[in-house]
Amino acid sequence: MRSLNSDKFEELKLLSSKYDFILLTESWLTKAKEKLYEIEDFNIHYTHRVNRKGGGVAIYARNEFSCKILQRYTNQHVSACWVLHRPTNSNYNPVLIGVVYHPPNLSKCMKEETMDHLVSSIAEFLTTRHRSSRFIICGDFNDLDTRNISVLFPLKQIVSFATRESNTLDFVFAVIAEYYDNCTKLAPMSTNDHYAISLNPSDCKNTPNYHTIKKGK
Repeated sequence: MRSLNSDKFEELKLLSSKYDFILLTESWLTKAKEKLYEIEDFNIHYTHRVNRKGGGVAIYARNEFSCKILQRYTNQHVSACWVLHRPTNSNYNPVLIGVVYHPPNLSKCMKEETMDHLVSSIAEFLTTRHRSSRFIICGDFNDLDTRNISVLFPLKQIVSFATRESNTLDFVFAVIAEYYDNCTKLAPMSTNDHYAISLNPSDCKNTPNYHTIKKGK
């Protein structure tokens, strides 16, 4: 967003009618401002950057959905927010949604700290009571090397187009990518220089169609 201001907020409210979840990076929200940017029929979950202007992430979720904050993470540079959505239909698995902002040109030490957070958080979620959840992890990763996310976990990066000029800086990782249609590039919001990304669920069934084969001795 590079600052959620009144102009961008009006555009965001128009977009909100088409979506169930909206994830923002560089929200630049502060505790004093967050009440100014509430959207009707949505709850907002957020993480502010500590002791520094800028950064921050936010998740808008329709208030008809059951969502619970699992974790907020922030340091002087990086922000992340993780929520769990439990569908009311018991035939569908919970969905764990994460949004991350990693600014460019951080030191090697800071990049390692960010990756440690991502890897340890995903590992914890996958090995605890949330292991049956479908994962969607989105964000502006800039120059962070994210290959370990797909190497260590069953997560596939599914953004296949440039999101800022000729560079792909904004990623979407999904635990089962075929459950989602290809990402769509949307026009930048207001004066932003990053394209927005739209992700829609496919018509694929929630549970793989397994067959049992009996073999004689």
